[in-house]
Amino acid sequence: MYHPDWLKFIDAINKAKSELGFDKNEECFYRGHTQMSWDLSPGLFRNIVPYKKKYITADCWDIESDLYYEFRSRARALHRQQVSDWDILFIMQHHGVRTRILDWTEILSAALYFALEGCDKQGNLNGSSPCIWVMNPYKLKDAAGVNNFTMFPDLDGLAKYLNKKYL
Repeated sequence: MYHPDWLKFIDAINKAKSELGFDKNEECFYRGHTQMSWDLSPGLFRNIVPYKKKYITADCWDIESDLYYEFRSRARALHRQQVSDWDILFIMQHHGVRTRILDWTEILSAALYFALEGCDKQGNLNGSSPCIWVMNPYKLKDAAGVNNFTMFPDLDGLAKYLNKKYL
């Protein structure tokens, strides 16, 4: 009924979820990349030369702040009701503005879409090496020592928790 490759893919996803220690009824987060070599970095922090990263991070916060206030003042039609700062950042992200937000989904097919976005109609990968990241947000939250998911993220502090143990 299903193609053997599809069943193999679903088995690999289920194995990853098992290794990440999901409890019953916990939701899984997915992220699709067209290139396996890409880091899990929000758009705001991409393309930073590694040896300059600690110096440029503060500049990134300033850039995001400038973009935030500009977007908030000019995009009122997109958010007519009263919205939170986080809502503004999510709307910015949705419209292609580089922010600190890294998109994840609970829908495996959405992650699969982004992983295979570079394929042509015949299924050729055109040099890409797609991958699906699987995350257990509950274990990540516990490891980071936060009581809820709503926090002002300290990228350097949170980065130590973004490793293969929880992803």
